[in-house]
Amino acid sequence: MGRLRTILLPLGMFLAAGWIYWPAMHGGWIWDDRTEIDQIAVLHGAPALRMIWIAPHTGDYYPVKTTLEWLQWLEWGNHTFGYHLTNVFLHACSALLVWRLLQKLGVRWAGWGGLLFLVHPLAVESVAWIDELKNALSLPFLLLAMLAWLDFEEGRAAKSYLLSLFFFLLAMLSKSSVVMFPCLLLLYGGWKRGAIRAADLRATAPFFGISAALGLVAIWFQQHHGFGGTLVIPFGGPLTRTARAGLVAAFYFLKGVFPVGLMPVYPRWRIDPASPVSYLPWLAILLGLGWLWTVRRAWGRDVLFGLGWFFLNLLPVLGFIPISHMRFTWAMDHLAYVPLVGLVGLAAAGFAALETRLGSPGPNGKALLVRYGLGLGGAVLCALLAVASHRYAAIFLGDETFWSYAVAHNPDAWLADNNLGNIYLDRGEAQAAVPYYERALQLNPQYAEAEYNLGLACAQLGRLPEAVVHYTASLRLEPVNEGARNNLGNAYLRLDQPIEASRQYAEAVRLDPGDVLAQCNWAVASMRLGRPDEALAHYQAALRSQPNYVPAHLGLGGILAETGRMDEAVREFAIAARLAPNDPVAREYLQRAQASLRP
Repeated sequence: MGRLRTILLPLGMFLAAGWIYWPAMHGGWIWDDRTEIDQIAVLHGAPALRMIWIAPHTGDYYPVKTTLEWLQWLEWGNHTFGYHLTNVFLHACSALLVWRLLQKLGVRWAGWGGLLFLVHPLAVESVAWIDELKNALSLPFLLLAMLAWLDFEEGRAAKSYLLSLFFFLLAMLSKSSVVMFPCLLLLYGGWKRGAIRAADLRATAPFFGISAALGLVAIWFQQHHGFGGTLVIPFGGPLTRTARAGLVAAFYFLKGVFPVGLMPVYPRWRIDPASPVSYLPWLAILLGLGWLWTVRRAWGRDVLFGLGWFFLNLLPVLGFIPISHMRFTWAMDHLAYVPLVGLVGLAAAGFAALETRLGSPGPNGKALLVRYGLGLGGAVLCALLAVASHRYAAIFLGDETFWSYAVAHNPDAWLADNNLGNIYLDRGEAQAAVPYYERALQLNPQYAEAEYNLGLACAQLGRLPEAVVHYTASLRLEPVNEGARNNLGNAYLRLDQPIEASRQYAEAVRLDPGDVLAQCNWAVASMRLGRPDEALAHYQAALRSQPNYVPAHLGLGGILAETGRMDEAVREFAIAARLAPNDPVAREYLQRAQASLRP
C-alpha cells in the first residue's frame, strides 16, 4: 500500500497541476513576457550563451533561467503552450520536493503539505505567468539544496555538501531572492540542536559568500537596468521603509493563510512613518516570535522553524532595498512563492499535532476516526483551494483578460489602465485607447509612458496639436526617450513645421547616434526645408549605422534621382530591391529609375 501511494500521489499531483493551470495553458503573452522572449529570440548559436552568461542586457542577472528560456525559444518559438507547460511541470516538481523535505524533517502529513503547496492560490502568479519562470525554476533548486544539506547533516559526506552548494548556486543564478538560504541552514541547525555552533558557521561560510556576491550583482542590475526611465519611485527614508516592510510582511502572511482577494496589482497603502500605528505589524510579529521563543523547548521550536523559513525568505522583497515593482504596488504574489513553503510545512505539522492530540496512540478506533476525519478535512480544503486556483489561473489567459481583471479589482491601478490602452492601440482602435490613458494620467499625473501613449493615440486619430502636447509632457517627465522625440518630430512634420521637427530628430540622434529612424526622418525634414545636401548626409549616416536599412536606401535613391544622379539612384534602388524582394515600392522605384536611363 505504501509503494502504491508513493506512485499515485506524484501522479495525482501532476494531474492536479495540469487541471488547475489548464485555463492559462493556451493563453498568450502577458505584460513583459513578449519583451523577455524578444530579447532571447535575437540570440543565435554559441554567442548566445556568451551573451547570456557574460554580457547580459536584461534587467536582472539570471543566466540559468535565461538559458532555459533560450532553449525554450529554440523549441517552442512563439507558441506559448510549451512555456506554460514548463512552469507547471516545475511547480509540480517543487510540490513533490516539498513533500520529500517535510518527510525528511519528520512531518507525518508530508504528502498533504506538498499537495497544499501545489494547489495554493498564492502560487498561481508564479506558475501561470510565463515570465515568472525564474520563480518556478529557482525553488526546485533551492529545495534540492536543502535536501542535500540534510543528507550532509546526517552523514557529513562531502558529496552531499558539494551538491547542496551546487544546487544553491543554480538557484541564485535562477533568481536571487533565494539569497537568504544560508540563514535557513543556520536556522535548521538551531532547530535541530537547539543552538548554532561554530562548526555551523564554518560550514555555511561558502553559502554566505555566494549570497553576498550574487546578491550585490542583483542589486546593481536592479538599480541600473530594472527601474527604467525617470518614473518617481516613492521608496521613502529608513522609517518609511521599515513601516512599509512590516505591512508587506503581514500582508503576505495573511494572504498565505487566507488566500482570498488575490489580484495582479494590489492597491498601494498610504504609509505615515510618524504614526505609531504604522509599526503595529512589526510589533505583532516580534511579540509573536518572542512568545514562541519562550516555548521553544516544546512545540514552539517547530513553529519558529516554519515561520523562520517564511519571514527570512520574505526579507529581500520587503522593500528595505528598492525593488522595481514598487513603482506601482508594494506587494506581488509571486514574491511569496518561496516563503509559502514555510507556511504549508507549518500546516502539515499542525495537522500531525492535531492528530496526536485528538487521537490515542495505537491503531484503535478513535485514532483511525481522527486520522480519516482529518484526511477528509484536508482533502476538502485542498479541493476548495484547487478550484480557487483554477479560476484565478483563467485571468492569465492573455493581456486583455489580465489587465481587465486588474482594473476591475483595483480601480486605482494606473499601470493596468495604461496597458489596457496599449492593447486597443495595438489593434488600431485608438479611440477606445484614449479613455484608458486619460484615466491612468488622472491617477498618476507623473506617468511619462501614459503621456507618450496618449500622444500616439492622438496622432493616429489625426489630433496632431494634442499629440504634440502629450509628447512634450512625456519628454518633460522623461527627457531621455528617443521614441518620444521621433514621434514629436513626426507630429511637427505633419503640421508642416519642419524646423521644429528637425530639432526633435537632432535631439533623438544626439541621444542615440545609431538611431536610423531618426536620421531618415531628419532627412525628410531637411528636404522639406530645401536642404538636399543635409538630407543626403542623414541617409548616409543611417546606412553607416545599418547598411541594410531599406528605407534609407530608398530615401537616398530618391534624393539622388531628384538631383539628377540617376546612375547612383538606380544603384540604391537596386540594393533596396535586393534586400526586400517582396517590397512593391522598392521594385517600382527601381523600374522607374531604370526607365529614365533608357534612350
